[in-house]
Amino acid sequence: MPFRSSDEVQQRLTQNPRPLSDQEIIDLYPWMQQLSKGGAHRLHSELALRSIQSIERFDKNSGKVARWSLILNVAMFVLSVLAIVISLSAYRDSERSAGKQQATLDASRTALEQVLAIANEQQLLLRQSVDVAGQQLSAIREQENHKKQSGKPVAK
Repeated sequence: MPFRSSDEVQQRLTQNPRPLSDQEIIDLYPWMQQLSKGGAHRLHSELALRSIQSIERFDKNSGKVARWSLILNVAMFVLSVLAIVISLSAYRDSERSAGKQQATLDASRTALEQVLAIANEQQLLLRQSVDVAGQQLSAIREQENHKKQSGKPVAK
């Protein structure tokens, strides 16, 4: 309830030791010019005390926030280190796998080259066989032609 007179304001500030409420401080502002030295001193003391209490609450709360921030930062650091370890492990595994794949590819290439060489040799042998078969066929035809011309029967 707002103050009705300056006497009521002076009485509240100088005779009542109970701490001022937030509403009382707000209600005192219009009466600031009419306060006695003792009343003004009490109001300034109350406001200074509230400032100190606010700073203490802020300090206490900021200390809690700082601790939680530190814990969170440590957890993030641990997670980062863990992620780096996992990444390095995966990188090493992929390098080993790449090496094994390269060895398998090299072995496959070597095997294919050997198969190709064998296929080329077989193709050469087949050509030689075809050439020999062609020569034999030509020889047989010549013999048959020669026997037909001489009149002898052909032996089978």
